[in-house]
Amino acid sequence: MKEPIYKAKTRKDGKWYEGNYFRLHEDEEILHCLAYNAMWNCTDGGISEIDDYVIQPETLCEFTGLLDSFGNRVYLNDVLSVRFEYDSEMRDYPPDYVYESGIVGFDDSEMRYIIRFVSDNNQYEEVIPLSEITDCEICVIENIFDTKED
Repeated sequence: MKEPIYKAKTRKDGKWYEGNYFRLHEDEEILHCLAYNAMWNCTDGGISEIDDYVIQPETLCEFTGLLDSFGNRVYLNDVLSVRFEYDSEMRDYPPDYVYESGIVGFDDSEMRYIIRFVSDNNQYEEVIPLSEITDCEICVIENIFDTKED
């Protein structure tokens, strides 16, 4: 079994990085970190420049194992644009397309990844298992942590 892959923003520069999640206990503090880019440049038994790998733990997002239509990894909390195709009632016309934006989540009771669509005016919410979104164009737009004002 492969190790789960995560992405998170670093504490140092706020940029997204992908890697394996781990925690370090340093003095009284627990450091949440991602191992990426062959980070292990050890000196005197320790990790050099550990600050480069310390993340903002609230931004930690697990890889779903799925790729969007352009080969980008889909992570929890990603905002996706999904192009649904539906046939018009009149066969003389080409199929219609609807673009919806949704947020990737995880349904603990069903143990599966989901995408949650909410209308612009919050009048309705639709939840679809991510694995059931097939034959659709899917594109990662951003992550919910990119849309929040700091």
